[in-house]
Formats: sequence, structure tokens, C-alpha cells
Amino acid sequence: MDHQLLKLLNKFTSTSILKQIHLQILIRGLQSNAFVLPKLLSLSAQLFSLNYAINIFQSSQYLNVVAYNTIIKCFVGKNHKGALSIYNQMKALMVMPNSFTFTFLLRCFESFEALRDGMLIHAEIFKLGYGASIFVQNTLLDFYARCGGYFDFASQVFEEMPERDVVSWNSMIGAYMARGEIESAVQLFESMSERNTITWNSIVSGLCKAGNMDLALSVFERMPERNEVSWNSMISGYVRVSNMKAAQSIFNQMPRKTVVSWTTLISGYSMAGDIESAIHIFNKTPLKNVVSWNAMIAGYVHNHMFDQALAIFS
Repeated sequence: MDHQLLKLLNKFTSTSILKQIHLQILIRGLQSNAFVLPKLLSLSAQLFSLNYAINIFQSSQYLNVVAYNTIIKCFVGKNHKGALSIYNQMKALMVMPNSFTFTFLLRCFESFEALRDGMLIHAEIFKLGYGASIFVQNTLLDFYARCGGYFDFASQVFEEMPERDVVSWNSMIGAYMARGEIESAVQLFESMSERNTITWNSIVSGLCKAGNMDLALSVFERMPERNEVSWNSMISGYVRVSNMKAAQSIFNQMPRKTVVSWTTLISGYSMAGDIESAIHIFNKTPLKNVVSWNAMIAGYVHNHMFDQALAIFS
């Protein structure tokens, strides 16, 4: 019966059906089932509320590490204190955490105010022997990198990592870029033995945002593989420095243009005062969405062509 209920939980995502399934789970005494409970918790937090999921969790018995990890994950982006409380309950009941526990827990600590609690979890990680887990270390690195005022901690974690993967390097490069330390980011990038598309895009995007388009183009031309983000970063970068000729050139080379690419050009020409080119691009856009229309309306307004803005709005 638990397999049938699991199939139902995986298949349906409406609140009314979930309530019916929850009732069947209670009737059949499966509210603490190791396979059913995690799925029920996730769906309850997603479709109802975090409090609904917590009530289910607290009324269950024989909770294992998977159940605890699931409810902690439900706190991501919401309330880090609640996640920490669940973790403390877990310790009090002698349920041994695993690497997933700490990765989910650290992802709950998104604000600067959570730094102190995050540092306590850092100590727990080493105390319980998870300091060698690259999975946990990457999450720890990302946590400190997001706490901009304590970037040195991120650097220390990175330097002390017994093993690094491309995610580790990408996190540090992204952190340097976010702080405006372009030179350090580029140096780290050049010292990498292995790079993926995310790595290349991080550098290109950061250089474009910094307005260093010559270096951005140099890196872009070295890319072994480019995706939509790569091309759009370059177009946006040239638009940002008001070089519409270069932006148009990159756009023309783009093998598969997206609505973002078309819209960026429309906005760029509008801001540059070349409303005729903006209209030309807008009319050629094969698939317009609300952002495309808004860009053209904003272009007319920016150039004081209010009647045309009202006309296209209509």
C-alpha cells in the first residue's frame, strides 16, 4: 500500500488530492513511513505551507535522517532559525546527520544575520568528520561567499579544501566578481586546470558588467563552447558601454537568437537615441513577449515619443 501511495504522491500536485492522500496515509498508519513521509513533507511545504509540513513532521514517530533532511530543506529561503531548531532537535534525539543535512542547513542561512549560526554549523561539520566532503565544503564555501563582509572566511575554506572540483573554483570566481575584484577572479580562472561553461560565463559576465569589453571579448573568443548566456552577456555588455555596433555584430553572429537577445538590442538602440533601429529590430522579432513590448514602449517614452508609446500600448 505504501508503494501505491508513493505513486499517487509522485503523480498528483493539487491541494485537494494531496489532502485526500494525506487522509489515506493517516488511516493506514503510514504517517511515519520512511519512504512516504519525506515526499509528503516536500509536497505539503510546496502546495500548502511550511507550517503544514512542520505539523506533519512533529506528529510523526520514528523519524530518521532522511525525514529530518527533508524538513530542513523545506526551510531554505524562509527561516534559518527554524531550520536550526530542527537540527538541534535532531541532535537531542541522537539522530546522526549526514552530508545532506549540512548542505541543506547551510542553504537556509542566506542573510548576513545568519552568519553566526552558520559558523556554529561550520564547527559541527568538522566535529562530526564531514570536513573532507567536497559536497559539504562547496556549500560551506558558497555560504561564506554570500556573506560579503566575511569574504576572508570563503578564501580560507577554499585554500584549506583537501580536494576541489569545478564547483569550488566557480564559487570563488563568482565571489571575486561579486566583490568587483576582477583581477583576482581572472587570475583564479587562468590557474584552473578544468573549466566548464559556467566558469567561462562567470568570467565573461563579470568582465562585461565591469565594462572591460576588450578582455571580455578575448575570453569569449577563447570559449570552447558557448550558450545563450555567453552570447547575451556580450550583447548586454556592449549595450552597457553604448557600443551598439559591436552589440549588433555579436547579435548577428549568434547562431540561435532568443527573445532576450532581441529585447536587449531594442533597449540598447532606444537608450542610444536610435529609435529607428529599435523599431526595426522590434518589427523583426519573431516571438514577442511582454518584456519585448515593454522595451519598445519604454524606448518611445525615453525618446519623448509619447503618442507612439500609447499607440503600441494599445
